[in-house]
Amino acid sequence: MNGGSSIMEHRAEAETAASIDAYRLTQDMEHDALPPSEMRFDLPDQDAYELDDIGVPAWHRPLLIVSGIVVVAWLATMMWMARGTLGTLDAVALTQFLAALCVVPALIGILWMLGMRTSRAEAQRFGASARAMRAEAASLERTVAVLSNAIEMNRVQLGEQVAQLMAMGDGATEQLRTISRGMAAEIDQADAHARDLADAATAAQTNLSVLIASLPRAQADTDAVADRLERTGLAASEHAAALDAQIVALADRGREADAMASGAAQRLAAHMVRMEATSETAGARLEEVTDGMSHAVDQLLARTADAVDEARKSIAAQSDAMLAMVGANQAALDSAARDSAEALARRIATVEEAIERVAIRLDLQRSSGERIVDDLNAGLGAIETRVETM
Repeated sequence: MNGGSSIMEHRAEAETAASIDAYRLTQDMEHDALPPSEMRFDLPDQDAYELDDIGVPAWHRPLLIVSGIVVVAWLATMMWMARGTLGTLDAVALTQFLAALCVVPALIGILWMLGMRTSRAEAQRFGASARAMRAEAASLERTVAVLSNAIEMNRVQLGEQVAQLMAMGDGATEQLRTISRGMAAEIDQADAHARDLADAATAAQTNLSVLIASLPRAQADTDAVADRLERTGLAASEHAAALDAQIVALADRGREADAMASGAAQRLAAHMVRMEATSETAGARLEEVTDGMSHAVDQLLARTADAVDEARKSIAAQSDAMLAMVGANQAALDSAARDSAEALARRIATVEEAIERVAIRLDLQRSSGERIVDDLNAGLGAIETRVETM
């Protein structure tokens, strides 16, 4: 029976030590799982672990002192008795002497163990083990409650983070919609500018076509004026030749009629003077008309060339300005789209990192909960086995 009690005591001490280690491991896990602001350190119950000092009778200490004195006296007596022959003993005799010295201490130890293995001491140790297990179960329940609260808080924080991520996603979607609308408006403006440029180019081309079409007419008009001037000159030359012929005829007649009358000669001379003045006046007038027509034609051609150059320069300037504006708008649109896409990518990467951290924290909490549940199951199984054994 003493052997069975010793085995049960050793099992109880081993289970108590295992429970103490599990409690400390649970406390460490709980301490690591909590935030820094909620960390607490619970000291174990001193009465749960001081098992050796519970239920020790008052006579054990004097008996222990007496046993020590007897052992010392026995050893001193044996050494004094063998003081003369101790140096001459061989190995076998020395071994037998040492075995004889150990007999009395071994007997005292056996008697002491038998005296300590009483039913009262076993009951006290069992009660201490039961109290330690109850304290450990309460501590495990507190740990499970703390872990449940921590998991609930993590679930609430996860919900808040999911709501924030959804809000951020909605904001990013709205920003993308705004950017898309702005890009569409700018594209419409660019299309309107392009249409205006096309209309201006079409109008300029029409004006240029009209001008080019008007140039042959102006050339024809100039040719007609030149022909008319030439015909006028020819007619004037013919009239001058006819006038010269008439003058010669009149001179001949004058010479023939010179003898007829001096008055007729004088009148003829005056008439000739008047005819010469008229010819000179007609020639000067013809030259003035010809110079004026030439000058008018030159001015018309110069104005036409200037108008064509100005139209061409205006069209080139408008084309360059429109191309520069379209390029600037395209660069601004590309830059805005690129910046928006990069910002959205960075935001999405940040959200994914936060989700990964939350998932890792939940996995750690789940692993801690599973270990605690396993420890609880092991402790309950040990308690049931102990109860069945009793």
